[in-house]
Amino acid sequence: MLPRTILSTSVLLLAALPALAVLRSPSEEGMKASDRDALGKQIAKYMTAQTKQKDLDKARTEISAEFENLKKKLKGRDPLALTADLGKALWESFEYDQQTKAKKAKVVTFGTSYDPTAKESKPQLEYAVWAPAKYNPRQAYPLVLCIPDKATKPTDHLLEQWNSEQTKENVILAAVPMPADLAQWTEMGSEEKPGGAGNVLVVFREMKRMYAIDYDRVFLAGRGEGVAAAVTIASRFPDRFAGVIGRAGDVGDIACDNFKDLPTLFAGAGAGATKFSECAHNAGFDNCTIKPDAQEADIITWMQEHPRISNPAEVVLIPGTPIPNKAYWVEVPPFDGVGKAKISAKADRATNTIVVDGEGVTSVTLYFNDVLVDLDKPVKVVCNGAEHLDQIPRNLTTTLSLMFSTRSDPGKLYTATKQFDLPLKPKSK
Repeated sequence: MLPRTILSTSVLLLAALPALAVLRSPSEEGMKASDRDALGKQIAKYMTAQTKQKDLDKARTEISAEFENLKKKLKGRDPLALTADLGKALWESFEYDQQTKAKKAKVVTFGTSYDPTAKESKPQLEYAVWAPAKYNPRQAYPLVLCIPDKATKPTDHLLEQWNSEQTKENVILAAVPMPADLAQWTEMGSEEKPGGAGNVLVVFREMKRMYAIDYDRVFLAGRGEGVAAAVTIASRFPDRFAGVIGRAGDVGDIACDNFKDLPTLFAGAGAGATKFSECAHNAGFDNCTIKPDAQEADIITWMQEHPRISNPAEVVLIPGTPIPNKAYWVEVPPFDGVGKAKISAKADRATNTIVVDGEGVTSVTLYFNDVLVDLDKPVKVVCNGAEHLDQIPRNLTTTLSLMFSTRSDPGKLYTATKQFDLPLKPKSK
């Protein structure tokens, strides 16, 4: 495997790199590049063994030995504490330089299916992709997942709506097909009846396989009727995206609750976007930008300024039925829709404390890493006033499982998890 560096593709995006420092915990020593490369190889072997369900024992033994070797090189420091380095090693494990399907310098069409094991000869979804002419699989590129306006083909959308050289030289674009029925645009759908939300996630899955993307710069962009769909889909999967872009279309009647850490930009919107912006402002988010005359260059600048907040110190989640039920490092059981449900969780690394306030749910599962708290020390978790003081051990099996399930990605990666009861809130006196 050739050494890779997760960086932006041009001087245009270099200004945003300091924001990535949030991934590194205060005490992190750092692995050598050669060690990350070796770890990436072992992660790749392990993931292949898991996928094929073959030679798993050998893969577990080898990756455990790799971590033990790293621990010695780090003079006893647990490699699982080095969140940023683990993320880089995970990115390297994807081996993008060995991908033969990736195309560049022109709009191309790919076919895929909801079922990742389906034969390529029977694709159910056809989506369009643009990658820069100088695309380099050793670098990480921003990705924009585009939802075209109604009755617009994915290929036409990319050819007609994304034309600046700034975009074409620095960003990967993927236009997602939408169902004919607008009512299905925000549904997950199925193999037999695909839904718009399902299509977005399927195309995202395929892009992660083929192209060297920056996981902290994945944006969802809608145009026309696609704006409301993009906002709705993002509200259900808020930790997947760095931000949401709306062009020449309105938001609709969509609550802003799950957008605390997810910024939005609306160009050419209407009353729905204004209402959404007011909702965000009143909630204290202030991350909604309305710029009626925004051009493509303005969108690229906004993207540059808004990398994903991958490890937010505070998470707010309004559960749905059944989704969303997780965001970033917080997860709750599926909500039945009876009454009201809300979770607010704050992590304070300085005091090694996490405070969870919630209603309408009986338990919460927290995902931990050494960016949020120091796992070398006991962690205090307060759930609706009930205090727990626990040593939360990092766990290699848990870490690998979360990588395999894509619960972790190179930008938000967890090494431990624990479920806590959420008692009823004490009544205020």
